[in-house]
Amino acid sequence: MKPLLTLALLWLATLAVAGVQLEHKSVKKSPHHTGQTGTATLSYISLQDWLASRQGDDLPKDIYDRGFINDDPKVVQPLYDIANELLAHWPGTIPQVPIFIRSDLEKSVYGAEVLIANEMLIYQGSLANVKSDDELAALIAHELSHVLLGHNRKANYINVALDLFSDYERAKNLKDTLTAMDLVRESDGGFEITLDIPELASDVQRASYYRERAASIYYAYHASTLGRGAEKDADLLATDLLIRAGFSPRGLRHSLDRLGSSYLVEHLVSDLMKDSAKTLVDTATVAISDQIKSLEETGELTQELSFSIEEIQDSTEEDLKERVTDYVKTRLSTSHPVPEGRLKNLSNYLVENYSLFERSRKVSDDRLARFRTVRAAMLDTLDNVSLAKAALMSGELDDAQSYGIASLNGAADADPYKRFTMHRVRLGQENRSGAVTNLKRIKSFDGVPNSKFVMMVDLLVESNDVAFARQAIAQKERFGESLSGLYPARIQMALNAEETEEATQIARACINDPDAIAETKSRCNSYGLIQESVEKTGIFSGLQKATSDLSQALTGEKKEQ
Repeated sequence: MKPLLTLALLWLATLAVAGVQLEHKSVKKSPHHTGQTGTATLSYISLQDWLASRQGDDLPKDIYDRGFINDDPKVVQPLYDIANELLAHWPGTIPQVPIFIRSDLEKSVYGAEVLIANEMLIYQGSLANVKSDDELAALIAHELSHVLLGHNRKANYINVALDLFSDYERAKNLKDTLTAMDLVRESDGGFEITLDIPELASDVQRASYYRERAASIYYAYHASTLGRGAEKDADLLATDLLIRAGFSPRGLRHSLDRLGSSYLVEHLVSDLMKDSAKTLVDTATVAISDQIKSLEETGELTQELSFSIEEIQDSTEEDLKERVTDYVKTRLSTSHPVPEGRLKNLSNYLVENYSLFERSRKVSDDRLARFRTVRAAMLDTLDNVSLAKAALMSGELDDAQSYGIASLNGAADADPYKRFTMHRVRLGQENRSGAVTNLKRIKSFDGVPNSKFVMMVDLLVESNDVAFARQAIAQKERFGESLSGLYPARIQMALNAEETEEATQIARACINDPDAIAETKSRCNSYGLIQESVEKTGIFSGLQKATSDLSQALTGEKKEQ
């Protein structure tokens, strides 16, 4: 038989087998399976239009708080093109899947995620690290497979990560609070805790940064709670889609190899949490020890206070160390297959179902070559943003400013992520007006995560730039999303306008809102507009509350509001 004829027969045999594989059990059970090809296509949609289309739906609005989102058509259109090639042989339909870039994770973070409402987020680190068209296609194919097989509707997996690192940030912030504590004698002879606010503000900023770093690593293996079966099925369907679209299955292997490095996250975050807990405990027990010793020597310390400190020092330390160890083991346990297991499953599937010709197809970088200019421009900008953030955390404010300015494409650059970073740099320089100016350069807040948006509005209100704050809030909430974190800013704006009754109503709504977190409710209550139960004062109640908050953070328990 002639070589060319042999290759042709192998090709036809492969196509026949591939067709069979796209009809295997998990595919037929898909809610989108119809048995007909050619009806699954995706079209570019802007973030604004996507949010408008979701107005009023009953699915979680995860997209509102999943980092800074980039919908630049020059960057995402090539990803849509690849997705449509992959879908050409899918025997069914597909819901709308908007594709966005998540810009705020470090370039070293490789991966992607698909949210419950089908938004696909490609991490900018993936665009920075992929080496072939096939690898990029594999990343997209895997996430598409989760949508096609209905996995993302079955498990709210990413919110597990959000809950975890929300707890982590609370613990870090508590440590920072304790570090800034000081004992002050009051006129009546008692003692009160005060806080070094500038130091606390700086430490809280660091806590926020480390939370972002830790979360970004966790996001890189976001599918950990989907389970072995779902990941295996997604890998196999991704393989079928890749081969039918003419991509090399080597791309999936390369993608899994890169993702494999993220599996070290369990140990990394575990150590991070343990170290954080130890620091927290040590800080809580020694932060004011010198002052306590001095008061004891002069006999000015009451028995109650002495007992409280003794209790903290003697019992809390071991209790919290045990608690954080249990917490890490419980919250970081994973059912995700180890990388070697996934690679083995993939290899076996390829050998059993595809010819050597298909398995050994060479990878290509033709698309990446055409995409290189656009990709490079975006990544260079994000590199400068990352360098600005790192310099800011190191206290190198001049470098942070240089990198931040270098990330901007002139004074008219309205990119929210770059402007938010420069805003943080200006705050680090104690340049409040500069910080506000950078926020006012932002034209659209759609791609700004809710948590960061609340920070922005707080600063605008504190700076008495109420008109722009109201404008920004109206834009952010125009599609029905209501941010509970904005209650304190709304109260302050009402008070500034001498609308005390409205401020009181807002404060009451805040206290009664089940979606408002404890910190927000505490801020609402601090205005003194409504009568709530009076809490104990003094150092005993302060430290007792601190350890209570930590206990909640470490156990995941929440106080009833």
